[in-house]
Amino acid sequence: MSSDDGSSMAQAKVHENVRHDIGKADARQISVTINRDLVRPFVDLNFGPQEAYPTVVLPFAESEDIKALAEVIDKLVRLGLEVSMPKVRQRIGFDEPEDGEKLLYVVKTPDKQPPAELKPDPELDDDQERPAKAQAMRPTCPHCGGYHALAADERDELDILADTGLENWEAQLDPLLKPIKALFARAESYADIEAGLDDLAAKMDAGPLADRLAKLTMIARGLGDSGAEI
Repeated sequence: MSSDDGSSMAQAKVHENVRHDIGKADARQISVTINRDLVRPFVDLNFGPQEAYPTVVLPFAESEDIKALAEVIDKLVRLGLEVSMPKVRQRIGFDEPEDGEKLLYVVKTPDKQPPAELKPDPELDDDQERPAKAQAMRPTCPHCGGYHALAADERDELDILADTGLENWEAQLDPLLKPIKALFARAESYADIEAGLDDLAAKMDAGPLADRLAKLTMIARGLGDSGAEI
């Protein structure tokens, strides 16, 4: 393959590699020549023969794939690998920034645009506009057709039903707790309490609480079967 008819990317890559190998060989040969013909005679003439002599090495910059290096560093740093910034700058050929220099930085942009403000329809009066705005602000669920609560203070039928069920809860639990309180009042030791637990269930009246729960369950079931907005 000659350089006259080669214009493809592969040929250019081969030529670049050849030039790189020639440059490395030249730097190595020049270093050997300097050490042999300059450094060693200079040391012998001034300090006499030595067991070890200084060595001159001509550095040769290796070609670096900046894109591949950046991708590897990005992945490894995300995994927790600590990488030296000076060495990375040396690999990519960037110097340490001096004081007062302008630095490049990432411009942060907002992730989401603010929601567009609803504009009033001039063709609708106030009485017609309020239901339309409420419908737009409360989209229905695509699965059940109900409405989702948009705020913590917006209460539905189930919230009201729960409040109703908690009314007079002390009176509903009193028949259950009264035998327990009586057992603790007359017990003189832990053994007395343990012995009284066997027949405690027979004395506990769960009728009022069970009746209340049954009624609330039927009301909640009726709301669900009727398709009411909850």
